[in-house]
Amino acid sequence: MDLFWTVLRVAYGLLFVYAGAEKIADPMTFAGVIHNYQIVPVKLVYAVALGLPALEVVCGLALCAGTLARGAVVVLNALMAVFIAVMGIALLRGLDVTCGCFGGAGDAVTRLTLQRDLGMLALGLAAMWGIFAQKRRELAMRPRPAPRPEPARKPVMKPGDKPEVKAEPGKEPGAAADATAGAGQERTSRLERKLAEQRRAESGHDAAPQGDAVAQPIPMPASGEAGAPEVSAAAPDEAKPGEAKPEEVKPEPEKKPGA
Repeated sequence: MDLFWTVLRVAYGLLFVYAGAEKIADPMTFAGVIHNYQIVPVKLVYAVALGLPALEVVCGLALCAGTLARGAVVVLNALMAVFIAVMGIALLRGLDVTCGCFGGAGDAVTRLTLQRDLGMLALGLAAMWGIFAQKRRELAMRPRPAPRPEPARKPVMKPGDKPEVKAEPGKEPGAAADATAGAGQERTSRLERKLAEQRRAESGHDAAPQGDAVAQPIPMPASGEAGAPEVSAAAPDEAKPGEAKPEEVKPEPEKKPGA
C-alpha cells in the first residue's frame, strides 16, 4: 500500500514540474493568458507569469523527493483550486480565453477543461491523504520517551490533624507511636531541667551583690586593752571635780488674773 501512495505522490509532483517548466520556457505567452482573464492587475501580470511557474516546479520537485512533502502537496492543491475557480469565473462571464495550464496558448476553456482540472485536484487530494497517513504511521512506530516521574506531593496538614507516624519494619504502628510520645516527653523534661538550671544560675548571680552589701559587725576591743573606751562609774547627776553644778530652775507660781 505504501508503494501505491508513493507512486501517486511522485506522479502528481511530476505533473506540476512539467507544467511549470513549459510556462517558464515561454513566459510572454503565459503573461498574455493571465491578462486575458482580467483578474490580475496589469502591473502584476509579469510578476505572476514568472513567479507562479517557479513555485510549481519547486513544489513538484519537493513532492517527488519526499522532502517537505506535506507542505508541497498542500500548496499544489491550493494552486489547482485557484485555477479551477478562475476558469469557472471566466466561463460565467463569457470570456473567450485559453487554459494555459501547460504553457503556450493551450485550448479554450470549456466545461471539459473544468472536469479535467477537477480530476487532477482529486488526484492531488488522494496524494495528500496518503502522505499524511504515511506520516502518522511513522510517528506511531517511533518509540515514545518514558514519562517523567511526578514529584511526590507533601500532604497538606489541616488544623487538628495529627501527623502520620510510619512504623518501622517489624514493629506495630502503636509501638512506633508510643516510642515517639516517649521521646517527646524526654525532650520536654530535658528542656525543663535546663530552664531550671538557668533560673538557679541567674538567681545566684543576683544574690551575690546583696550579700556583699550586708554590714559586718565592728569588733569592739575588750576593756583594759589599748584603744578601749573608758566607762565612767560616776552617776550622771554628779559633776566632775572642778565643774560648777548646774543651778536648779524653779518654776514660777502662776499669777491669778487681776493680781
